[in-house]
Amino acid sequence: MIDFQKSIICRHNVTALFILLLIVSTSEYTLAVTCSPTPWDEIGPFYRPNAPERTSIGKGYIVSGTVRSAGDCRPLHNVRIEIWQVGPDGTYDDAHRATLFSDRSGR
Repeated sequence: MIDFQKSIICRHNVTALFILLLIVSTSEYTLAVTCSPTPWDEIGPFYRPNAPERTSIGKGYIVSGTVRSAGDCRPLHNVRIEIWQVGPDGTYDDAHRATLFSDRSGR
C-alpha cells in the first residue's frame, strides 16, 4: 500500500510540474506575436545625424508610439529616436529636430 501511495504522490508531483512548466512557457512574452521591424525608409538628401536632445519641437505636434524588440515584442528602453518634422511654413529647420529616448515602457 505504501508503494501505491508513493506512486500516486509521484504522479501528482509530475502533473504539478507539467502544469507549472506549461504556465511558465505560455507567459505574456511567449504568447506575444513576434513584431516585424519597421520597414526601411529612405533617409533623404537632407538628413543630418545627431539632432539635439529636446523634450518638445514646435507646437501642436503629438508623437506617440512604443519601441519594441522585433524578436519578442518586449518594450525597449533608452532607445535613441531622432525626429525631424516640417515646420509650420513647410520647411525643415533646426527648431523642429530632436533626439528623444524611450522610457522603461518603450514610450
